[in-house]
Amino acid sequence: MLSAPDYLVARTNWAIYAFHQTFAPEFASYFHLSRAWDAWLLLLTFGAFAEEFVFRGLLLRKLMSRYGFHRGIFLTGIVWAVNHFRSDFYSGFSVGGVFFSLARRILICLAMNYVLAWMTLRWKSIIPGGIAHTVSNVVVVAGINDQTPWSGELRILEWAVVAFLLFRYWPLAQTEPGEVISPPVRLESAI
Repeated sequence: MLSAPDYLVARTNWAIYAFHQTFAPEFASYFHLSRAWDAWLLLLTFGAFAEEFVFRGLLLRKLMSRYGFHRGIFLTGIVWAVNHFRSDFYSGFSVGGVFFSLARRILICLAMNYVLAWMTLRWKSIIPGGIAHTVSNVVVVAGINDQTPWSGELRILEWAVVAFLLFRYWPLAQTEPGEVISPPVRLESAI
């Protein structure tokens, strides 16, 4: 949460210098949490779990068994990014702006995919990834950190750092192309 340090600094300065003189900084003015609980929350949750089922539950396993561990994860992220192209808005963008927007979409989907794929493969379930995906969707729709410059690029960096740390310090067993991978979706736990 990129707005948290700004809020904490403002709150600390108020407590040190302006206590009893002015009102404390308002939490909602930094985080815009009122938009996180609108009618879209159910749709965001359903959409996130549907994407997790399709991309990490079905496609990831197929691509990993065909192309191997790293290529399978990478290709799942690319396919997931391409799926999001139709929902992005490009009106009023120059050609360079459209390419920049497409590149950002590919990078955020790749970075998120590595984290969500790690969660799916580690716990052999789409539920942890679905929860993380839902929280990410709520943060984006709620507009949290919209005031932070370069917030989209910082989001990409955050997901990429988390992915690097997960794969570096908690590696997963890698498979070769053609090797059978147990399905990450357990049907008996989904009922």
